[in-house]
Amino acid sequence: MWPSLLVHPRCQHGWIPRGTLPHAASEGRCVPPLHATELSMPAGPKRRTPPQERHAFGLTILSPSHPEVRRLQHDAPRPSLHGQKVWPSSFVLLDYLHQYGVPPQARVLDLGCGWGLVGIACAKTFHAQVTGLDADAAVFPYLQLHAQRNGVQIATRHSTFADLTPQELAAFDLIVGADICFWEDLVDPLYQLVRHSVAAGVAEILVADPSRPPFDELCARCLQQGDAEVLGWATAPPVTESGRILRVSGAVEATAGREPWGRPAP
Repeated sequence: MWPSLLVHPRCQHGWIPRGTLPHAASEGRCVPPLHATELSMPAGPKRRTPPQERHAFGLTILSPSHPEVRRLQHDAPRPSLHGQKVWPSSFVLLDYLHQYGVPPQARVLDLGCGWGLVGIACAKTFHAQVTGLDADAAVFPYLQLHAQRNGVQIATRHSTFADLTPQELAAFDLIVGADICFWEDLVDPLYQLVRHSVAAGVAEILVADPSRPPFDELCARCLQQGDAEVLGWATAPPVTESGRILRVSGAVEATAGREPWGRPAP
């Protein structure tokens, strides 16, 4: 027995068996039959799947599509202050630290740490004691996941830049931050943090950014104090990123071209 048939009145290509109706025909459009050669054409190449993790600067870095990251996205609160991924200036600062190093056992504060790669690199490569600070506590599970994958321990603190007192800043030798000056209202608290850090005896402050206007304003204000410089920086393949690094030297005087805490000046 023949199956029931359906044909659109404008279609000149023949009858279409009901139950095998293509989507386009079900919407009232004419669907010409495939030519025999089209039926035998091989399938196109499969779409390339981006890697779920990468390795750079001695670190294992998980992508947002990694199953463990996806699990956190499902089970934990989502970051709300742009902490949903690793931002490019982290690689700029990682490259700088990879070239110039950090003294062993240095006490490092990672400002606006997000997923924490800069601090994790300081702990893993240079055996630093690292605290990651962020105003959004929802980033800390992602930081701890990366710390675990890289075999290090990172302390965390839920706080804003303005919350840090000079006495608390004095507990650190090095302060780092990447992509942390992206809003105009972040300029003043970051500038005050830098000045308090210098007065408290922090040896060095490093902030990397692709040169957003708020960051440029922060640089201009720091340069007026005479203890800062701004470095253009570009990384080499396989990680190709570029940006600027604000470097502020602490109150301790440098000797013979070296920082007193043991790291060569650029």
